[in-house]
Amino acid sequence: MSEYPTKRIKEVMDLIDSGEWVLPTFQRKYVWDQDQICDLFDSIMRSYPIGTFMIWKVNKETASNNTFYRFILDYQEFWREIGESCTTNLKDYYYAVIDGQQRLNSIYIGYCGSYAVKLPRKQKRKAYDESIQPKTYLYLNLFEDADEETSRVYDFRFFSDEEFNEKGKPIQWFRVNKILSFPYIENDDIDDELPDVIDQKQLLDGCSDEQRKSALRKLKMLYRKTFHTAVINYYEENNQTLERVVDVFLRTNGGGDASRVFRFSDVGSNSTLAGSQG
Repeated sequence: MSEYPTKRIKEVMDLIDSGEWVLPTFQRKYVWDQDQICDLFDSIMRSYPIGTFMIWKVNKETASNNTFYRFILDYQEFWREIGESCTTNLKDYYYAVIDGQQRLNSIYIGYCGSYAVKLPRKQKRKAYDESIQPKTYLYLNLFEDADEETSRVYDFRFFSDEEFNEKGKPIQWFRVNKILSFPYIENDDIDDELPDVIDQKQLLDGCSDEQRKSALRKLKMLYRKTFHTAVINYYEENNQTLERVVDVFLRTNGGGDASRVFRFSDVGSNSTLAGSQG
């Protein structure tokens, strides 16, 4: 039996945090760059389709015979490109993301985590060093749209704490993860109640009327996409046979010809599904 459920972003972020949504060992490492993440968030804000995900509903018995990884919360180039191994023998079911790892981990990083890459002209160290790979966080420009050359409408960018503090008008930039701390508001009441929440948090103190109008429009959109819109659409596979799960994945990514993408005999604890595009 297969289904096509939908979920809101806030729901999925909570499920990833709780360890209920995980990654199988045969997924490749995380490879998306910051521009790809910003493009994805722009697509979400503009109601563009971001693709269907494939989820494997794994029961307790199957989970006990396999290893799974958590999603990456704080990505570190070179040092943290695969999530930590997790024990999956406590819950009745787990949900392993078979297709869509790059997209979903990108959403998770943008809403909940950080992204660290080596600064230009800095020497790579023998271990992670935040002085040469500072953590950066995803921000939304509340007052201005993106430059035309980016092909985006919404101006998403990653800043380190130092870069953000150097901004002349930091009020212009809203850290995306802060939206998760907002109280839940019914969809029909957002226009009336969200401005009061923003005022209580003093997010827009000192801005002009025009800037406030732009900021409110973008924050309302981000809020709705986070709490109300069913952004995450996925195919749910309930069969507990790994061969079946891999076959469905390969046919999805290989245009019906699984042999062109991957051989099932290649599946192992360190294998990757090379055909996955995210």
